[in-house]
Amino acid sequence: MSNIINAPITLTLKIFKFGQELTIQDLKYYNVAYETWKNTWEDVYNEEMQLNTRLYSNDFTRQAYVVALFQGHQCVGLAFMREVNFRLHATKEDSYFRFWPKQTLDDIEKKESQIIIASFFTIAPNYRKSKTVEWKTLFLSLYLDYFNTLQSAIMVTAARKLKSNEKLCYDLGAISIQNNLHYMSEQSNTTAETVDLLYWKRNVTFSLKDSNLQTLRESIWTRYLQEASYEKRNVA
Repeated sequence: MSNIINAPITLTLKIFKFGQELTIQDLKYYNVAYETWKNTWEDVYNEEMQLNTRLYSNDFTRQAYVVALFQGHQCVGLAFMREVNFRLHATKEDSYFRFWPKQTLDDIEKKESQIIIASFFTIAPNYRKSKTVEWKTLFLSLYLDYFNTLQSAIMVTAARKLKSNEKLCYDLGAISIQNNLHYMSEQSNTTAETVDLLYWKRNVTFSLKDSNLQTLRESIWTRYLQEASYEKRNVA
């Protein structure tokens, strides 16, 4: 991993916000992120779940934030954040919550009214099972770093157990809501996935066990903050 650590400038964290006007350079990054998401999840739905379904772009474009990590112009991974208000009756009937128990949603509302939905956690196929960098761990840590900058107090998600995503989430500060929930897809009457429902509290703090990976995380995050500050000053 030393070559990666010595050249963190090749790794770029991008945050695409809903309605944001994109520069020509960021438009290229955005399109790469979209194609990575589309290709990866169409494979998940059609090959892993055998659902034979089409993925529509509105699941990508409606997100408040698309968080994506790039190596050069290749997308390493991405995931979404969407802010919702649980005081709105329509929120609990959002398609994302279609398999969440009503009591669970009511319990979340008692905790907080304004929450973030984390979804579509994605690592590009050619960055999986790397022997040099734990890309999944690195990306999720940066994703949580960005969550800590937002106003919503909690962020919820359904973590896929097939990929052991729930274990990594718990390692990085997630709190269980409900374990081993069977997810029924809209396209099939059979169980497609088993998930853990969980959440993070804002300002969750952790250090990665791998010190080199932690150093890399800090370098990427610091660079993101510097670039975001520069862009903000230019707009102002």
